[in-house]
Amino acid sequence: MTTIALYNLKGGVGKTASCVNFAYLAAADGYKTLLWDIDPQGSSSFYYKVKPKTHPGIKN
Repeated sequence: MTTIALYNLKGGVGKTASCVNFAYLAAADGYKTLLWDIDPQGSSSFYYKVKPKTHPGIKN
């Protein structure tokens, strides 16, 4: 299993956009893919036009 993580202390550098695109490309190539966004803003959901079923965050 390969794990790829992107992080940076500064905001607005394209972390979420990069992760969404990497996940899409991996899934398109047939890899099982998990995109886990623990950012309270839940920005990756915006890219996939998904509405959260619960309040965003990792507590639930």
